[in-house]
Amino acid sequence: MNVTRQPLHCLKLVAFCCLLAMASSASADLIFLDEFTTDPASNGWVITIAGPAATGSTITTNGDQAVITEGGGAQEATFSLTRTIDTTGYSDITVNLRAFQSNVNFEATDYLGIQIDTGSGYTDLLRDHRAWTGIDDSSSGSGQSGTTTATATGDISLPVAAAQNSALGVRIIAQMNTADETYFLESFTLSGSSTATVPEPNSLTLACLMTVALGGFKLRRRLRVDSAP
Repeated sequence: MNVTRQPLHCLKLVAFCCLLAMASSASADLIFLDEFTTDPASNGWVITIAGPAATGSTITTNGDQAVITEGGGAQEATFSLTRTIDTTGYSDITVNLRAFQSNVNFEATDYLGIQIDTGSGYTDLLRDHRAWTGIDDSSSGSGQSGTTTATATGDISLPVAAAQNSALGVRIIAQMNTADETYFLESFTLSGSSTATVPEPNSLTLACLMTVALGGFKLRRRLRVDSAP
């Protein structure tokens, strides 16, 4: 009985590994991730704060999120966190920002957004005004209560020029005008598909099936030999 059980287990293991390999070949690769558990300024981000309320306004971490705080009363402050990321070796680049707000009213002039620079200057990818929903939103309309549950933009596809780019610029921007309005950044992710040569899914599937079939053939042959008188 032990003679047949061991080869059978091996075949099951090969089949499982094939399925795992095919599943992983279809997933995106992580290029960059910041969960903002450390101070952004000490983790490669260039911080800029401008406007009448710049004095007293900050971008720091609370250990779980980056906290963007306006500290100048009823005056406007604009914020940015900027860095470059090398996407050499990757295509199909996407970004994903996860954030939330304090539980106060955010007006039409308040926003959180993302900009990118593929080499020709920064342009808006997304600018979400009033309540944070993770989508490009109009700057018009009445105020809305801040979104207090962490909400992600989902994977936003970047232009082709973002791929194979040794210095892709990414920038998180924000603006608010009262001291009780706060944005919390929970994570920023940049992903892509590796351009390294890998087996095509169909080729990988065929190779796995051939391996399992060959193993089954050898197992049947061994069983016939073992059961012969």
